[in-house]
Amino acid sequence: MRGGRQRTRTRYLALCGLALALAGGRPAAAGVLDDLVKGYQGAANSWLGALVPMAERTFGILAGLEIAVGALVWVANRRSVDEMLHGFIRKILVLGLFYAFLSEFPLWVPRIVQGFQAAGQAASRTQDLSPSGVMKVGVDLCTRLLAAANDAGFLVPAAAVLLVPLATLIVMLAFISIAAQLVTTLVESYLAVTGGVIFLGFAAFRGSAPLADKYIVYAVQVGVKLFLLYLLVGTGLALAATWAQDLEQQMAVVGGSLKPLFDVLAGSLVFALLVWRIPAQVSDFLTQNVHLHLREALAD
Repeated sequence: MRGGRQRTRTRYLALCGLALALAGGRPAAAGVLDDLVKGYQGAANSWLGALVPMAERTFGILAGLEIAVGALVWVANRRSVDEMLHGFIRKILVLGLFYAFLSEFPLWVPRIVQGFQAAGQAASRTQDLSPSGVMKVGVDLCTRLLAAANDAGFLVPAAAVLLVPLATLIVMLAFISIAAQLVTTLVESYLAVTGGVIFLGFAAFRGSAPLADKYIVYAVQVGVKLFLLYLLVGTGLALAATWAQDLEQQMAVVGGSLKPLFDVLAGSLVFALLVWRIPAQVSDFLTQNVHLHLREALAD
């Protein structure tokens, strides 16, 4: 009898200890992830001032090379003076258009990503979606899961002593992976919006123009990924907030059944799987055959 009480007390202390560890780690985890995102966002804003002049110098050098190569091609093909003049004017217009895109970079490339992000926020009605919000929902869910299991401690099977902490850990890891995906995509968007400006400088030469072409397509790809991520995470967090209430009610009524625990575990794992697979697959599918044909625009 005394051994049974001791085991019950050990189970209770283990559950409470894990719950306190999760609850106590909430502010630090959330703060670190948000600070990471804000740190890259602030750094990205400072990159633009240094990278735009470098991209413009690269563009100027390659534009001169493109004109020289074009002239050699015209001479080798024995073009007439009128044809060479027409080709020169056309090339200058194309290069001028490309340079306008480069010099006015902040007015259009960032709007691609920000437009998709704003659409995702409006559709999901989650203006303040952040890694800390994801972590908070996960920690609250795990804490209430442990509390519900502890309240039903006299009814759950002995196997639940091991299953409940293990399932709680897996649920927490699922929400950490969701927060990590959100951090990754947000940081990727900052890189696409600012750091990628250097690739626009390569648009001036037919041999390097595909780099600029792929960069613009990549910016669209990141925007699509961010848009879908807002939809998935915003909807998923709203659903996850109801799981804790359902869990507590079912554990109190059902008692010894582990079904509510496995429901939450399965929901968390599937939620994480959706967040990791769907945005990447859809954005890749939509942009895999998209090309702006910048190289063809420079060709003679």
